[in-house]
Amino acid sequence: MPMPEVARRAGFGSEVKMRRHFASRLATSPRAYRAAFSTRASVSELAGSNPIAR
Repeated sequence: MPMPEVARRAGFGSEVKMRRHFASRLATSPRAYRAAFSTRASVSELAGSNPIAR
């Protein structure tokens, strides 16, 4: 999701306000945070080849 949309949905008036708030609280940028903590793995990859049956 693009940062302006994230900022809007999170209740910040603008991307700039969100970046400033984010940096003051977490001492990093949203981009750096996303790069450090995001995953591109699919659900099946995260579950493994033999997920628990229900």
